[in-house]
Amino acid sequence: MYFATILGVAKTAALAAILTPGHPQTKEWAYAGLVFVYGGAATSHLAAGDGPDKWAMPLFFAAATFAARAWLPQGNSTTAALGGSRRRYA
Repeated sequence: MYFATILGVAKTAALAAILTPGHPQTKEWAYAGLVFVYGGAATSHLAAGDGPDKWAMPLFFAAATFAARAWLPQGNSTTAALGGSRRRYA
């Protein structure tokens, strides 16, 4: 029961980090954490031999997290915040 509470608090904190403006590196960590949580849940259900009724929804949420991160403007990424690409224009 304690683990479920900890995961709920972590998901709420990740959502708050994603929705608040600024702090691009914190957003990257929040997205990564959500992928680990949902991907781990799907993998655990698959390893236990559970059917799609158990692992399909966590897998969907992991995919949705990837999609949401991919659709963000490039200016919100950590590399953009750290100075962007290393290309030199002549």
